[in-house]
Amino acid sequence: MSRADRANPGSGDGLAAVLEQATLATHHAAFEYADRCCAPDLATARADSWRLIHLLGALSDLTTALAAYTGDCPQRHELRSDNNVEPTQHLAHACRGWADLRHALDNAQNACREAYTSLSHLNAQPSWK
Repeated sequence: MSRADRANPGSGDGLAAVLEQATLATHHAAFEYADRCCAPDLATARADSWRLIHLLGALSDLTTALAAYTGDCPQRHELRSDNNVEPTQHLAHACRGWADLRHALDNAQNACREAYTSLSHLNAQPSWK
Protein backbone atom coordinates (compact mmCIF):
# COMPACT_ATOMS: atom_id res chain seq x y z
CA MET A 1 0.00 0.00 0.00
CA SER A 2 1.44 3.36 -0.97
CA ARG A 3 1.64 6.46 1.18
CA ALA A 4 -0.93 8.06 -1.12
CA ASP A 5 -3.38 5.25 -0.35
CA ARG A 6 -2.84 5.70 3.38
CA ALA A 7 -3.05 9.48 3.14
CA ASN A 8 -6.27 9.42 1.14
CA PRO A 9 -8.52 6.81 2.75
CA GLY A 10 -11.49 7.87 0.63
CA SER A 11 -9.68 6.83 -2.54
CA GLY A 12 -11.28 3.38 -2.52
CA ASP A 13 -7.94 1.76 -1.71
CA GLY A 14 -6.06 1.37 1.49
CA LEU A 15 -6.98 0.51 5.01
CA ALA A 16 -10.20 2.55 5.20
CA ALA A 17 -11.69 0.71 2.23
CA VAL A 18 -10.56 -2.67 3.55
CA LEU A 19 -12.09 -2.00 6.96
CA GLU A 20 -15.34 -0.80 5.37
CA GLN A 21 -15.59 -3.91 3.18
CA ALA A 22 -14.77 -6.19 6.10
CA THR A 23 -17.41 -4.52 8.26
CA LEU A 24 -20.11 -4.89 5.61
CA ALA A 25 -19.19 -8.51 4.88
CA THR A 26 -19.15 -9.35 8.59
CA HIS A 27 -22.60 -7.83 9.12
CA HIS A 28 -23.89 -9.82 6.16
CA ALA A 29 -22.41 -13.05 7.51
CA ALA A 30 -23.87 -12.42 10.96
CA PHE A 31 -27.36 -12.06 9.47
CA GLU A 32 -26.88 -15.30 7.51
CA TYR A 33 -25.95 -17.20 10.66
CA ALA A 34 -28.92 -15.68 12.50
CA ASP A 35 -31.37 -16.98 9.87
CA ARG A 36 -31.66 -20.74 10.41
CA CYS A 37 -32.78 -21.23 6.80
CA CYS A 38 -29.57 -19.67 5.44
CA ALA A 39 -27.16 -20.73 8.16
CA PRO A 40 -24.06 -22.56 6.91
CA ASP A 41 -23.37 -26.17 7.81
CA LEU A 42 -21.02 -27.27 10.58
CA ALA A 43 -17.97 -27.58 8.31
CA THR A 44 -18.50 -24.04 7.05
CA ALA A 45 -18.95 -22.75 10.60
CA ARG A 46 -15.68 -24.44 11.56
CA ALA A 47 -13.88 -22.93 8.55
CA ASP A 48 -15.37 -19.52 9.29
CA SER A 49 -14.16 -19.82 12.89
CA TRP A 50 -10.63 -20.46 11.58
CA ARG A 51 -10.87 -17.36 9.39
CA LEU A 52 -12.16 -15.34 12.34
CA ILE A 53 -9.13 -16.41 14.38
CA HIS A 54 -6.90 -14.95 11.67
CA LEU A 55 -8.99 -11.78 11.35
CA LEU A 56 -8.78 -11.18 15.10
CA GLY A 57 -5.01 -11.66 14.94
CA ALA A 58 -4.75 -9.16 12.09
CA LEU A 59 -6.89 -6.65 13.98
CA SER A 60 -4.63 -7.12 17.00
CA ASP A 61 -1.60 -6.41 14.79
CA LEU A 62 -3.33 -3.32 13.40
CA THR A 63 -4.06 -2.13 16.92
CA THR A 64 -0.38 -2.49 17.79
CA ALA A 65 0.58 -0.44 14.73
CA LEU A 66 -1.97 2.26 15.60
CA ALA A 67 -0.65 2.39 19.16
CA ALA A 68 2.91 2.84 17.89
CA TYR A 69 1.78 5.61 15.53
CA THR A 70 -0.13 7.30 18.35
CA GLY A 71 2.90 7.11 20.63
CA ASP A 72 5.11 8.66 17.92
CA CYS A 73 2.75 11.58 17.23
CA PRO A 74 4.62 14.10 19.42
CA GLN A 75 7.81 13.48 17.42
CA ARG A 76 6.01 13.74 14.08
CA HIS A 77 3.51 16.53 14.67
CA GLU A 78 3.05 19.69 16.63
CA LEU A 79 -0.03 18.80 18.62
CA ARG A 80 -2.65 21.12 20.03
CA SER A 81 -5.79 20.25 21.92
CA ASP A 82 -9.26 21.60 21.19
CA ASN A 83 -9.99 21.81 24.92
CA ASN A 84 -8.04 22.70 28.05
CA VAL A 85 -6.45 19.25 28.31
CA GLU A 86 -2.79 18.82 27.40
CA PRO A 87 -2.28 16.93 24.12
CA THR A 88 -0.04 14.43 25.90
CA GLN A 89 -2.93 13.51 28.20
CA HIS A 90 -5.12 12.80 25.16
CA LEU A 91 -2.33 10.70 23.66
CA ALA A 92 -1.85 8.77 26.89
CA HIS A 93 -5.57 8.06 27.04
CA ALA A 94 -5.56 6.92 23.40
CA CYS A 95 -2.57 4.64 24.03
CA ARG A 96 -4.35 3.09 27.02
CA GLY A 97 -7.35 2.55 24.78
CA TRP A 98 -5.21 0.80 22.16
CA ALA A 99 -3.67 -1.40 24.86
CA ASP A 100 -7.13 -2.30 26.20
CA LEU A 101 -8.30 -3.10 22.68
CA ARG A 102 -5.25 -5.26 21.99
CA HIS A 103 -5.91 -7.19 25.18
CA ALA A 104 -9.60 -7.63 24.29
CA LEU A 105 -8.74 -8.81 20.76
CA ASP A 106 -6.23 -11.31 22.13
CA ASN A 107 -8.89 -12.62 24.52
CA ALA A 108 -11.41 -12.81 21.67
CA GLN A 109 -8.91 -14.69 19.52
CA ASN A 110 -8.31 -17.18 22.33
CA ALA A 111 -12.07 -17.67 22.79
CA CYS A 112 -12.45 -18.19 19.06
CA ARG A 113 -9.67 -20.80 19.12
CA GLU A 114 -11.54 -22.64 21.87
CA ALA A 115 -14.77 -22.55 19.83
CA TYR A 116 -12.92 -23.75 16.74
CA THR A 117 -11.31 -26.59 18.68
CA SER A 118 -14.68 -27.64 20.09
CA LEU A 119 -16.31 -27.55 16.64
CA SER A 120 -13.41 -29.61 15.29
CA HIS A 121 -14.47 -32.50 17.54
CA LEU A 122 -17.95 -32.66 15.98
CA ASN A 123 -19.25 -34.46 12.91
CA ALA A 124 -22.69 -33.56 11.60
CA GLN A 125 -24.97 -36.49 10.86
CA PRO A 126 -28.32 -36.20 9.08
CA SER A 127 -31.24 -35.76 11.44
CA TRP A 128 -33.93 -38.46 11.23
CA LYS A 129 -36.68 -36.35 12.73
